[in-house]
Amino acid sequence: MLLRRMRRLNEAFYPFGKLKVQREGVTMSIDRVVLAFAGFMIPASLVLSQLHHPAWLWLTGFVGANLLQSAFTGCCPLALVLRALGVRPGEAFH
Repeated sequence: MLLRRMRRLNEAFYPFGKLKVQREGVTMSIDRVVLAFAGFMIPASLVLSQLHHPAWLWLTGFVGANLLQSAFTGCCPLALVLRALGVRPGEAFH
């Protein structure tokens, strides 16, 4: 049900096709988007832990644990969301 709603939102915001994540004319796959998101969230949470509150380190641990479990199971919550939004699947998350 949630995935159907996300598809409808995708169609509403991108009526001419699927969501395209591009870098220099190359469409990024789900794998690259997941890695880029994790690569952004880990340093961001480290900076927030130094500037705001040490509890932000929990976010770093969560992202790292999620990357570890997705390496073994092949299932990543962000990959499921991105697939529902229409981002092209890559090799890791089919």
